[in-house]
Amino acid sequence: PRYSNADMTAVLGEMKLASVSLTGTLASGVKESITGVLIDHDTNTVSLKETVDSIYQTIEVNATVENSGSSVGVKYYSDSACTNELTGGKVIDYLKKGNNSAYIKLTTSLDNYSYKIYTLHINRAASHATEVTSVQDYENTVSGNTISITIPSAVTSPNILLETAAGATYAFYTDEACTQKLDGTVLKDIKAGSSTYYVIVTAEDGTTTEKYKMLLTRAPSSEAEILKVNSPLFMEYDKTEDAYIGVYSSKYESFELDLTVSDRATWKLYTDSACTKEADPAKIDAKAGEVYYVKVSSESAAREKVYKFIFRVESA
Repeated sequence: PRYSNADMTAVLGEMKLASVSLTGTLASGVKESITGVLIDHDTNTVSLKETVDSIYQTIEVNATVENSGSSVGVKYYSDSACTNELTGGKVIDYLKKGNNSAYIKLTTSLDNYSYKIYTLHINRAASHATEVTSVQDYENTVSGNTISITIPSAVTSPNILLETAAGATYAFYTDEACTQKLDGTVLKDIKAGSSTYYVIVTAEDGTTTEKYKMLLTRAPSSEAEILKVNSPLFMEYDKTEDAYIGVYSSKYESFELDLTVSDRATWKLYTDSACTKEADPAKIDAKAGEVYYVKVSSESAAREKVYKFIFRVESA
């Protein structure tokens, strides 16, 4: 047999844990000892008498060896093969719901070969917490059960990602009774001003819920630009004349003007530069005149911009 000392009186099979203490780190950073640790030397397991409360985020393990002197080393691992040593030597980061396992390896310093491994089982209860602490990416405040979010005017379909208690999930609703559930976290077509939604946060335990009121504030856009001329084709902006110009064959009797403008902006077509005589953009008479004017109004109505359009018709 192998022995753990020079005079061959203590066999390595007697190498065992004397005690295992666990210290839980709470979300606030306060440490608190966990009692009720059971060591079973017959099965080489260490377990808790009771389930660890869900408020613990990490567990620090501290084991001592019976009659070890300086001949037995203690290390801690996250895997049964003992290849991934735990951070700091004895800390289990963020306990998941249910059973969490770690491994305590006792190794003799005489030959650094003989060892014994204990399996540590920590069962964590599912959290009942439903807190919302913040919102990612956007300016926000959380006060009680009210979440206030400010989004830029250019964002009309924000992806709202809440920071919640560990393990919690959430869903958005359009009505206070929370019967009209939205799919996903992207809120589509947010109008300028204030919009109200409701959030149901479900704790990790799957049963505890909390309702929040969510207020979104979006400033109206002041953009009033033409982004693209969709039709007619071959209508391009000319810097010299500061106008959109298109040259077309006289075989065309009319044109249809279709534009893409700044988000939430609107536009109208006129036959005069003062923009008092509105025209139908769906049917522009090719023979009625070659100059038209488009007025683009921003969503905020604070800005209006007039663009000149020249339709030049040439003989076929």
